[in-house]
Amino acid sequence: MRVRTAALVALAVLLVDLPAASASQDDLERARRQANAAASDVFRAETRLSRVQGQLADLEARRRATEQRLRGLQRAVREAAVSQYLRGGGGPGPLDVDPSDAAATVRAEALARMVAAQSSDVADAYRAAAADFAVVETRLSASRKDAATALADYRRRVSAATTQLRRLQALEADRIARDKARRAAAGRGSGKPTRPGSGQVIGKGDWVCPVQGPRAFGNDYGQPRGGGRRRHQGNDILSPQGTPVVAPVAGVATKHDNRLGGHAYYLHGTDGVTYYGAHLNAYSSNYGRVSAGTVLGWVGNTGDARGGPPHLHFEIHPGGGGPVNPYPTLRQYC
Repeated sequence: MRVRTAALVALAVLLVDLPAASASQDDLERARRQANAAASDVFRAETRLSRVQGQLADLEARRRATEQRLRGLQRAVREAAVSQYLRGGGGPGPLDVDPSDAAATVRAEALARMVAAQSSDVADAYRAAAADFAVVETRLSASRKDAATALADYRRRVSAATTQLRRLQALEADRIARDKARRAAAGRGSGKPTRPGSGQVIGKGDWVCPVQGPRAFGNDYGQPRGGGRRRHQGNDILSPQGTPVVAPVAGVATKHDNRLGGHAYYLHGTDGVTYYGAHLNAYSSNYGRVSAGTVLGWVGNTGDARGGPPHLHFEIHPGGGGPVNPYPTLRQYC
């Protein structure tokens, strides 16, 4: 069952015109903290949803197995009932029991009573299977309600994160506009916006945050995903669709399309670390040897994130080995 649904595309429409007062650095920092807190709420809700949906999938598999077992026992019970009926054992004629019928347990009990004297093993097996089926049906009903509640909570958290990212985006846009105005007044540059393209470097420093724009993230490393059947090996960085994704360090970048990650990349850094990013909306033309801050693509929701909030799934693999938690690094540089 897909964790993310098409109803969660709200984050994809963050590029909206919102009025914003002149933003101070304190305003920006406060907005970033609030956005990160909202992102953490999203990831906790997603973890709960993943666990509940995993339990639901297990119960559905158990129901199918129990139903199959019941159908296998049907023939033996029916034959025993017919045999007893022909011997004059009394009671109703043979009944055809459908495990998917809501009255399956009652019918099974009726057949079990008919053959209890001469075929107790068959009757007991059928009775136990029918009782198990009834228990599973009850648990399935409760699990479906839990899944619906968890999904609704996840949607609310995504909506709240959307609001926080919109505010952050408006504040950052205001700051950029004021910076350009100051540079223009001082005669340094035209203030004309640029579009990320081939070879463009938009990040600076020894290590650059991989998402260059409004962003929100939390420590979701190791949390259950895929119905609890796998663990999250990175951090998700929520950001509006189309936000530039850049190389955090210099190195060699390669494209890596795959089913889960969609448009994804590996960056084999000159620092000896391999970085992995996934769910890009599109690739740039900047692959091969790149410098830190070079645009590799743009935030999206491809792969198994399709229909969900746009984000960059980001992993760190020291020495090209197993993953480590990116959160401490992201906290320092993002």
